[in-house]
Amino acid sequence: MFRIFLTACLSFLITCPLFCQEVSPCLHAAGLVGISCPKGVDASVDDAWCAGIARQIARSFNAEGLSSWITPGRCWGWIGTEGGRYEEQAIPPDLTPVNCTPPYDRCYGNYCPEKYCSVIKAMTGLKASIILRAVNTWGRDDVLRPGTAFYRGMQQLVIDINAAYDCQGLQRPVIQGTILEHIEKGVNVVPIPVAIIMACRNEKGFEKKYYLDAGGNARTDLHFDFDRIRNKKRKLPLADCPDITRIEARMWFYYLARMYIDMGYKSIHMGQLNEWGRLDQPRYKHTATVLAAIRAYARSRHTFVLLTQENFRALKYPGTDTFMFDYDSRALRIREVTGPEVCGDFNCNTVPVDYLSHTPCAGEGFPAVIDSCVLCAQGNSGGYQPVYGTYTPFQPYNTYFDFGPGNHPDTGKASSGCDPNPQWGTWGWDDTKWFAQKIGAPCRAFWISDAIGRLRQYHNGFGFMTAPGLLLIPMPENGDRYLSGHNPTAGASYLLADEDPVMRAVAAQWSPANEAMIFIERVGDEIPEKKSYTFRVQGADHTTLYTWHIQNPDGSWQPHAYGLARSFEPTADGTYTIYLRQDNLGGYADRSTTKVISCKIKLGRQDNHSLPAPLQDPIQTAYPAGSIPYEANKDMSAYDRYVKDRADTTPK
Repeated sequence: MFRIFLTACLSFLITCPLFCQEVSPCLHAAGLVGISCPKGVDASVDDAWCAGIARQIARSFNAEGLSSWITPGRCWGWIGTEGGRYEEQAIPPDLTPVNCTPPYDRCYGNYCPEKYCSVIKAMTGLKASIILRAVNTWGRDDVLRPGTAFYRGMQQLVIDINAAYDCQGLQRPVIQGTILEHIEKGVNVVPIPVAIIMACRNEKGFEKKYYLDAGGNARTDLHFDFDRIRNKKRKLPLADCPDITRIEARMWFYYLARMYIDMGYKSIHMGQLNEWGRLDQPRYKHTATVLAAIRAYARSRHTFVLLTQENFRALKYPGTDTFMFDYDSRALRIREVTGPEVCGDFNCNTVPVDYLSHTPCAGEGFPAVIDSCVLCAQGNSGGYQPVYGTYTPFQPYNTYFDFGPGNHPDTGKASSGCDPNPQWGTWGWDDTKWFAQKIGAPCRAFWISDAIGRLRQYHNGFGFMTAPGLLLIPMPENGDRYLSGHNPTAGASYLLADEDPVMRAVAAQWSPANEAMIFIERVGDEIPEKKSYTFRVQGADHTTLYTWHIQNPDGSWQPHAYGLARSFEPTADGTYTIYLRQDNLGGYADRSTTKVISCKIKLGRQDNHSLPAPLQDPIQTAYPAGSIPYEANKDMSAYDRYVKDRADTTPK
């Protein structure tokens, strides 16, 4: 295997005149890279004042632990016996691709380059713009250091994804690694770099006698220490959480963040702040120090890093209007539909919603829906984004399949019982297992297609459903973890690339609308002295970020607004110019990622109980049926100047 890889890399390096990277051979076999692909456009969060981060996470692709799929390792085999029990068998040799056929992984290892490349092909096919959790560090603290196969796999993943996007003519995506709320004794073999010690020497709690030698220089013989990082005040099972108030925990977070940034990762999922930051409440002073240091290091490397965590929504630094994190990540909590209801049902004093009748999910034994009762539909307040300091009325979020408790022993009851958190279960199953194993492929295709649009209806369009590119699911396939005799290391995986109907469903829902129009309607006559209008998007899609920009008759501008609709009251009589901006990194038919349509309309402040006159003959002007007549605007020079003025003042 190594000889083949080396030969392919040497061939690629010799014949590639413009942009040379060593890529995994399977990318060539999959037709994702060639021998002379020029370097592409790097990931960026441009237009931060308007589209920025929300445009990135609109096309979120879950790649849970994908780097492990090119990490060689030893693995436990399995044999099945009567009664569904699993027993260990002989350990296969190193580099054995144990999981290359469904369900891929009957052991703890994940080594399978062929399937690794099929996942990358799926993300390029969908033009995903952010790749979530591509590195899962849970339980892998011992290998988070240079020289290990896992470390090389993390580096290789960035090279491979960027090369695949370059050769497909796509802008590179934001790739995410993880720093999770878990620490284990394996951390004790990871050396503490001198740079990390020196960066933290002025921090509160820094022990000079421990971290520095007699000459005041950083020691070169130190390793991270589990007992210096973990939360000593917590009881099991969460005694293995880092405590950010401890200096070595902050060093650990900063060390991992620098590792990711140096490798080219541009987003970090930092797990559950509620766990590693618990003792830092309510001011989060140490958390603020770590996050600021991570952002500063990214800037020093002339790049950026988007930081997120889960479970806390729209958390701000106390006493400020600035978010701690750049966007929210939320576990999907779907609502089971039962009759009669059980304690796991969401119940927000409404009649249970079941829109699955007459769909491919109608006959499934585990029906579940998304509606306004779902936890992930709750909105965030507005505030300033920390990465660029620009204000947003809503902090965006992406929603993904999580690993809920699952598998309550009593059939038909929610997994966590009734108290204290009944919302965690869906028909007694982990949500990943429910999606990937407990419903059939036709239902999966319908369900994900419906979910993408349904979630976008909430929170003024700032919530996005993540494509389930790679899901890790407890094994055995149809077993219950409460049963005895199972191999405790058993695991399985679901790949979106293996289900064409589901893949096509995601692609259809992610397709940008090339023919959106502006619909303008009057809003009632309740207040005669005021005229109000609503501008709406007609023909919208689910991954475009829509913003409204209105130029007043005197040339000044209204504050821009987000969403599928914009309500407006004229402040002066005259001609207003309405611009609808559409941002989508999936690309429109002309290969652009931003397009603007515009119209002009005469409006007055006083109501004369008649519609405003069109600016030209309606017969010659195309506008949506039923809307107020307006004139299409083809002159974008005013808008171009408006965008440039704001771009010049956006913090860099």
